[in-house]
Amino acid sequence: MLPGVDYEREWLMARSAADVLNAVLAQLGFTASLMRAQAGWADDGQGTVYLEASPLGARKLLRALERMEGDPQTA
Repeated sequence: MLPGVDYEREWLMARSAADVLNAVLAQLGFTASLMRAQAGWADDGQGTVYLEASPLGARKLLRALERMEGDPQTA
């Protein structure tokens, strides 16, 4: 751990972002067993959000992103 780095603050911000991302994933039909976001922090103390997916979840996300790519509203 680095002196002077507020790891808790960074983790709490990452946790908030992960919670929002998990809510969006749930609205899109992704269960936690398919894909979930989790908070953490990097070596330098910055908050990070990790996205963990099963192989099926990763393929489902790929298909969703491919559909969005062809959507003029997202271009």
